Amino acid sequence: MSRLSSRLLAAFVALSLGSCGKKVTPDGAAKAFFDLIQSGQTQAAYESATFAFKAQQSLKFFETALKETGLNSITSASFDPPEIKDDQKTAKVNATFETKAKGKVVMHVTLTRESGGWRVFSLTQPRDERSRFPANRFSVVGRAPDFVEPVNRQPAPDEATVKALTRDALLRFNDAVQQRNFTEFFEKCSLAWQDQLVTGEVSPNPATLRRVLTERQKEIGASRLQHAFQPFIDKDVKLDMIKDMEPIFDGPAQVSNEGLLMVSGQYATEPYRMFFTLKFYYELPKWKLFGIDVTLKK
Repeated sequence: MSRLSSRLLAAFVALSLGSCGKKVTPDGAAKAFFDLIQSGQTQAAYESATFAFKAQQSLKFFETALKETGLNSITSASFDPPEIKDDQKTAKVNATFETKAKGKVVMHVTLTRESGGWRVFSLTQPRDERSRFPANRFSVVGRAPDFVEPVNRQPAPDEATVKALTRDALLRFNDAVQQRNFTEFFEKCSLAWQDQLVTGEVSPNPATLRRVLTERQKEIGASRLQHAFQPFIDKDVKLDMIKDMEPIFDGPAQVSNEGLLMVSGQYATEPYRMFFTLKFYYELPKWKLFGIDVTLKK
């Protein structure tokens, strides 16, 4: 039996204990998932997750996210009793890990029923004590391409243009939250980011000789964005007030070595102040959104 086959078999055995007469609980499924990671069977853990989880990231990205969170070095773990919702279709389990790389790591595990059992749907963790929303590191949001063609290496635009780009991106984001649908938002993002959202891979030559996305691919890309920002929808967050406000930038916009325009700052909104980080990629004839991160803090 090949190494890959043995890993997938291990995942199947760990997550299908029901065949032995015992139904696997959501916290049991979460434990089985992280047991695979702790034992070095990262690919088996990845393959055992839901289709939606895998649609958001490639295996390589999943492995990178594990390293970034310290979950590739778990020494011990504890799982709280599950909170089951949606007529027994969704469950949330809070997990606490001790890791060699990051010390104590808290993770919120959401599971859904798929293929006859509980499977991991998403992994999020608190941003910090002041943050209102959880962070989702297990999702591609504008990873830089391996290289950028000279035509894409544009200098940073003037401040007025940066303000207009910021306002447009965040108001379109607000519209998507209000509509509870990120399809239109997705279709106006850069082609390079659309490709990443659909495939979970960083293209070495994005948007070049690109095939038109199918409706199914557009659905996958939009759903990944919606999943990443679902907490904003659940909390019915409204950000339309920023249309009459001036952004407070952390500093002048910068163009990275990869050719990405980097913009960060905040709006003095109340009762929660809005912080943002935006990335733009130049696709003739203009800059288009390549990544977005929005946080609300008191």
